[in-house]
Amino acid sequence: MKVEAENYIVIFGSNQIMNCGKVIELVGRGINKQIIRFREGTDKKILFDCTVKDQKGKTVTKIANSKVQHVMQGYKAEITDAGVKIVHEATIDIWLEFVCIGPRKFKLNGIFFLPGYKIVATDDYLEINTNRISNCTFANCSAAIGLGYMNKLIKSSPTTRRWLNKIRSELEKRCPSLRYKETEHYAPFFSPDKNKNISQLNPQPNQIRVFLRLLPSYDPLLQSTPSTSGYAKSYPSLFVVRDESMIEKTIELIISSYEYDNRQ
Repeated sequence: MKVEAENYIVIFGSNQIMNCGKVIELVGRGINKQIIRFREGTDKKILFDCTVKDQKGKTVTKIANSKVQHVMQGYKAEITDAGVKIVHEATIDIWLEFVCIGPRKFKLNGIFFLPGYKIVATDDYLEINTNRISNCTFANCSAAIGLGYMNKLIKSSPTTRRWLNKIRSELEKRCPSLRYKETEHYAPFFSPDKNKNISQLNPQPNQIRVFLRLLPSYDPLLQSTPSTSGYAKSYPSLFVVRDESMIEKTIELIISSYEYDNRQ
């Protein structure tokens, strides 16, 4: 779900998304892409392109330039000056709702089937499989929500993915020398100049373990790395992110780890 407009706000499943390049980023091979794209027209109005499919891969509706091109039998389109709503006639479930709330601000709800995921967005919550997110704010990031990273960060959850996206987005601005990659269990930030990892992040369902090159004595919030192998020699300290309020401290520690390693 991509946005090609600046200074916009998207309300997606009760969550506010501001100035992010993508609402949802789905990564993986063999994905049957469902295009959901927003862009600003010449008249400054938001234009909406979308293809929504059901769980069998059949197209429920197709919209181009904010105009309904196709609606599957059994569904109906409700069109107003502000937007469009696609409703299942039998169940009254809303499969797609796009409403322009104001200049550069719009709401998106609906039911979206992606490989391995069912996403339900309502005015009250955003549900991704069995995980719910509501009334959160995502700002100035490449993607608000990351999904479908095949064989990468396999123990992460939508919540810890969101935290990781915020950490990554902020580090891209504050420490552009660092690079980022992902493996099955770890997301390292590394220095291309030294070809060396500065920090290893290990996202789990409810927390992110952050391994650092800093000594444990650097900060009272750091723990000694629970390892007796060479890993502890490379990353002597550990910081555990347990909620969103700890993201800023995580960013500071990763930058400090980078600066510390440069002095060695």
